[in-house]
Amino acid sequence: AALAIDPRDVDALCVRGEIFLADGQHDEALLDLNIAIAEAPRDAEARLSRARAWLAAGRPRKALADAKEALLHEPYSADAFYERGRANRALGRNRQADQDFTRARLLEPHGEWPDASESVI
Repeated sequence: AALAIDPRDVDALCVRGEIFLADGQHDEALLDLNIAIAEAPRDAEARLSRARAWLAAGRPRKALADAKEALLHEPYSADAFYERGRANRALGRNRQADQDFTRARLLEPHGEWPDASESVI
């Protein structure tokens, strides 16, 4: 199969998880990303991919937990602040979301932050 990969290859699992996510296959994405995180629990990119999957699946609390965990391992990650902001926004925590989006923009001023412009405050 075209998507057959080494079950311990964290990068490949993350890529395939993102492909599943882009295709709207949240459960399949989460399966791959759960395996990736089990193999590499400190991998911030795997955590951020899973945060995106949790958000797409309508589970913002789980997304928030993964974004926070990613920030523990990469405290200057604009992407981690952005994903935490998206999770906070989904939970109705608009002030925290705006702070996270501001932090993402400060860390990466030329980045694309689609949800970050929806300021509520």
